Amino acid sequence: MIRYLIASLSVLAAACSGDPQQQGVDAEETTRQTADAADQVETSEAEIVLPEPFVATEATREANRLFGEALPLDEQSDFEDANRGFLAAIEGGVIKDSDGNVVWDQSRFDFLEGDAPATANPSLWRQAQLNAIHGLFEVVDGLYQVRGYDLSVMTVVRGDTGWILIDPLLTKETAAASLALVNQELGERPVTAVLFTHSHADHFGGVRGVVTDDDVASGRTRLFAPDGFAESAVAENVIAGNAMTRRAQFQFGNNLPARPVGQLDSGIGKALSTGVIGFMQPTDVVMETGERHVIDGVE
Repeated sequence: MIRYLIASLSVLAAACSGDPQQQGVDAEETTRQTADAADQVETSEAEIVLPEPFVATEATREANRLFGEALPLDEQSDFEDANRGFLAAIEGGVIKDSDGNVVWDQSRFDFLEGDAPATANPSLWRQAQLNAIHGLFEVVDGLYQVRGYDLSVMTVVRGDTGWILIDPLLTKETAAASLALVNQELGERPVTAVLFTHSHADHFGGVRGVVTDDDVASGRTRLFAPDGFAESAVAENVIAGNAMTRRAQFQFGNNLPARPVGQLDSGIGKALSTGVIGFMQPTDVVMETGERHVIDGVE
């Protein structure tokens, strides 16, 4: 195929330049020469040995080794911090939607044991191990986090009468399962407020898994967000939705199977859940840095 393409381009070039009487002779000679060259190219390509699939090349192996040697990979304080305050985990680490489809399966990352293989960057492997630690954790009295069931984490604050949630994950299924874990372990309470820290979908998309339209309309639940939140959320996820989705596929590798030579982690969090992303208009907008509000008795 390469040979015929080169020959065809050569004939076209000859036909577009020079003496018309000479064009036919030049074209034939050029075709013969380029065909010979194409034969040499094909011979050279046949001699190229492609790397074995899913096996680190020597260059990759050496680069990862040198990178890892420069890091304190034996330091365990990060793992101690990540496990501190553990209370409970979702059984099996599996979350399903209402039709029984799996939207999150933490067990697919069970391969993250021991040292990094030669195919993986040792720093990303270590981060992946840290992000695989999942469950409900107590940070301090009255402040909790649900980690490891989406790209982001959901922070839970105990108010006077209910829960104040900060960043309700990406999808309603993971958010609902995380709130259920909180209520199961800490006692069931209503959600009195939800805080969206910014307009990335993994920080607001699960809101419909933790509150309803009636909760908001009745005033039982307040939704706080920074000024410009709604406009930015629409611009990023609707107007630029196709481009952002394509970007996310490359950034987070969600289409890759979870395995040592596939998806390890997203670095900033475990991975994207695959449930339903929702949106709700904030009821309270924070206009200036440093504003103070009292939310369910918590300032």
